Amino acid sequence: MSAVHARARPATHPRPIGPDAAGQDWVGADPPDQDGAPPGRPRRCSARCLIRCLIRCLRRCWSTDERGSGTVMALAVIAVVLSLGLGATGLIQAQGASGRARSAADLAALAGATALSSVISPGDPCATAGRVAQANGARLTSCRISGEDVSVDVVVPVSVLGLARQAGASARAGPVNPLP
Repeated sequence: MSAVHARARPATHPRPIGPDAAGQDWVGADPPDQDGAPPGRPRRCSARCLIRCLIRCLRRCWSTDERGSGTVMALAVIAVVLSLGLGATGLIQAQGASGRARSAADLAALAGATALSSVISPGDPCATAGRVAQANGARLTSCRISGEDVSVDVVVPVSVLGLARQAGASARAGPVNPLP
């Protein structure tokens, strides 16, 4: 198996000026090769020459040179930091919405229990709980009355990293010692 490659002339050999033996002028051009091939014409290589060429090429292409690796490493570190920051932002948004939902549920349950046990101004505990939940940015999803206890479920709409989600919470309020 043989390959073709261009034969380079040594840089130390001066270029002769004038015609060659065949009478052709080669001023400033490469003279004919020793084997009589015209200058610049590729010649056939042996298998040993081909292997040397491949090894040289592989060393050049797949060298262990680390030029540019700092840029790649810096970009990787920046990408990791941005990903972690984005994830932390999403967690903070979700945690904030969860806290708002718990607060709205607690206040709605307390308002409902107060309306249920009020002697001065009795009212509908679920309607009162719904108004208080809405005033706190939540939506009342369920309201249950069991004796003197009021249990409510609320949801708070939240956008976590651009995705619409809902944070939910439940609360129960009533007297510590129920009336006999």
